[in-house]
Amino acid sequence: MARKSTRSSNSIKINYEGSLFVHHSLGMVNRELLSELVKFPNLDIRHIPFETDQFTPGSDSKYRQLTSIKKKPHPDADIHIRHRWPPDFTRPPSGKFILMQPWEYGSLPVSWCRAITDTVDEVWVYSRFLKVCYERSGIPAEKVKVVPLGIDPRQFNPDVRPLSWIREMCGNRYTFLFNGGVTTRKGSDILINAYLSEFSADEQVCLVIKDSPVYVKGMAEKVQELTNRTDIARIIYTSRDISHEELPNLYASADCYVHPYRAEGYGLPIAEAMACGKPVIVTGGGGVS
Repeated sequence: MARKSTRSSNSIKINYEGSLFVHHSLGMVNRELLSELVKFPNLDIRHIPFETDQFTPGSDSKYRQLTSIKKKPHPDADIHIRHRWPPDFTRPPSGKFILMQPWEYGSLPVSWCRAITDTVDEVWVYSRFLKVCYERSGIPAEKVKVVPLGIDPRQFNPDVRPLSWIREMCGNRYTFLFNGGVTTRKGSDILINAYLSEFSADEQVCLVIKDSPVYVKGMAEKVQELTNRTDIARIIYTSRDISHEELPNLYASADCYVHPYRAEGYGLPIAEAMACGKPVIVTGGGGVS
């Protein structure tokens, strides 16, 4: 006997566009949002992929349920949510157009402003800081809604165990951790300069830099050169993919999390590290303040 659908004829049809099973923060945010949205029986959600998946959730993953979401979009959607990078302001074929668009700097590009004003029905931003940025750039205040990011306390908490391979490399040293792209925007150069200015080779400290594969590697090559030196305080660089399930263990491997950004719209790793009980050192301004 066929199972009766729980979706009614009055269901709200949603097309959700963006990366999903990939190793970067936008994919993580999409997974978390969709994991909650699919719990509502009155929502009929379809997913429009943006990037090719890099992994498949295991049978015990909370994201496993997302693999069954249909990929063919509703031709008559009520709502179209787009959360991806780079941005696309083209109005979708159907539905109220909601743009969830990350941005880190103090004002929007001029080319974005007209496109958003003319084609987007509503903008979702990560923080009040971003809402102010959008409004000061000329986006009508009634269009901009704050939908803050968050963490799952069942995963990110002080009780998780550290990653053994990081602790083996750091030994008994006091360990600072940075998780993000090795770029000037993220402040990687500020971090390394401050670290090497403060600590010397004979001090029991270690700086772990977990790079993201999303960003270009120009600065990363210079950081890798520093990891081979024995005349400076210890630096460890890695760009290996770490699954979402292992992320809490990454933060548990450190004694302190450091994120000296020049521009940041939210700073999700900062919230994750704090949830794992780690003290954080961050820039005193911007989206995190």
